Amino acid sequence: REPRLMAAAAEAVCPRLNELDALGLAKASWALALFQSAAQDSGEEEPYSRALEELAKVVSQRAVDFPSGPLATVSWAFGKALIRDGELFSELGTAALRTFDRCSPAD
Repeated sequence: REPRLMAAAAEAVCPRLNELDALGLAKASWALALFQSAAQDSGEEEPYSRALEELAKVVSQRAVDFPSGPLATVSWAFGKALIRDGELFSELGTAALRTFDRCSPAD
């Protein structure tokens, strides 16, 4: 665990969130959730909160178009990071319901 490297990665991704596709947003969500969890475990105050909030805004706006895999990843990530955002989870739930028609057994 390298706190400076993780902080630099979080800072680097924030300005480019709108450039990421669903998979990129899912990967960023996953990484930031793990960074946040590690920080919480070591007693740090939530240093990645701002990055997660920015990410939540973008995901909330675009979740309806996410395939099932990235949708599951971002849902897990925001839960893992203990994000309390009713609008975000409402959008994720709506998107999940829409993916049922598009899911295959491989999903």
